[in-house]
Amino acid sequence: MKSEKIQEIAVRIKRKEDLIKKRIEENGKIELYDEKIYKNYCECINRKYEFLTVEQNLKILDKKNLYEFLDSENINAGRLDARGIIEAIKEKRKKLIKSDNETSAKKKLFTECEKIFGNGAKRNEYDEYLKYLKYIEVKKELEEKFSSLECICIKYDLTDINNLENIVENCDVDLVINCAGFGKITDFLKLSNKEDLDTINVNFISPLILTKKFSEKFLKKGQGIILNVCSTAALYQHPYMAVYSSTKSALLHYSLALDEELSHKNKNVRVLSVCPGPTASNFFDKDIQEKFGSSQKFMMTSEDVAKRIIKVIENKKRFSIIGFRNKLSMFLINLLPISLQLKLVGLILKKVIK
Repeated sequence: MKSEKIQEIAVRIKRKEDLIKKRIEENGKIELYDEKIYKNYCECINRKYEFLTVEQNLKILDKKNLYEFLDSENINAGRLDARGIIEAIKEKRKKLIKSDNETSAKKKLFTECEKIFGNGAKRNEYDEYLKYLKYIEVKKELEEKFSSLECICIKYDLTDINNLENIVENCDVDLVINCAGFGKITDFLKLSNKEDLDTINVNFISPLILTKKFSEKFLKKGQGIILNVCSTAALYQHPYMAVYSSTKSALLHYSLALDEELSHKNKNVRVLSVCPGPTASNFFDKDIQEKFGSSQKFMMTSEDVAKRIIKVIENKKRFSIIGFRNKLSMFLINLLPISLQLKLVGLILKKVIK
């Protein structure tokens, strides 16, 4: 990192430069490819100190974050609005009458929760901070497991499609996996235009741009693989997830077509596509996960999906549905006429959103 940038961070957070260097070494190298990423990085450093009191008290209670803490107190921050959370916290605080370390930590955390969850902007800042901690956790885990590996964390919002080319220009890699994605199971009328556009940008437009630009780069380099993580939702229509399934379908068709084009230019440059089914992960909100009930035990874990994806990359297989159950489900559902497919999927997903 350039010394002038370290100086700027030091001035902003009022810390010595050698301390900043130490923090960067401890927490991982974060490449600053453009001004936006650099500003986000500075914000993360600020938040690390801003939420220091929260971290100290969470440690006393052996909790990872405020969401886990509130959940342990039977306060569901995912379901309740700001007012509901504040009222629930006040009720809980009344019952805290002991004077030990744990009770003191709880009181302090309840106070912090009121500040954070009672203010939308503050809650967004805390959510961003948790993402930052996750990046660092993944970096350390990978570098401990693979000693020769240097893991670089790049924080980037894929709803913003304007500066993606800067990332491509500064990344010297041989393999790209486009895995970011999100979607909601809900009535289409409940989604704002912004939510629809964000879903389209993250699930299709951003991976399209990254795939195209990295393909160009790999053709010049002479080799390279891009793997786009689509979904079994791309293979048939999904009422109550219409935008999500449409974006995944678009990404799948784009990837397959581009891989065929590339085969006539250089067979060592590939675009591979995989379609996992429902996976036991944090993709859905906790209340939605609960509504899936016992069917969750039939879902593949994220680790199992990742292992299958590695095999796809090794074999350079153009298209693959991940998991036997998902392959069987796709075979059976495609035996039905489209009208019955729509009714069946619609009935299942409608039960989830009720």
